[in-house]
Amino acid sequence: MPDQIPYVEYGYYVAYNNEKGGVIEILKEDGIVDLDIKFYSIEWISMKAMISSWLANAITYELWVGSDGRTAQEIYYSDLPWPVGKSLSFKQIHIVKQ
Repeated sequence: MPDQIPYVEYGYYVAYNNEKGGVIEILKEDGIVDLDIKFYSIEWISMKAMISSWLANAITYELWVGSDGRTAQEIYYSDLPWPVGKSLSFKQIHIVKQ
């Protein structure tokens, strides 16, 4: 399974989250949209929140479920005894899948 990188499409333009500064910064640099502008429009505020939360969810899913989970287990549970770390890892994978 190839790596899944969160991205945003706008017509033929695609911004990937692994680029310098992430999707929000790349969209701003390329002049597509600046999500940090002080708009008083509810649509822009909700769009920024939607993109940010979607990217956070996608990254969390990829870390725990999309990959084999070893990296996440090393980061979060490497200092715990094997049965405890393994059970906490399985629990986190189950939570993320829900």
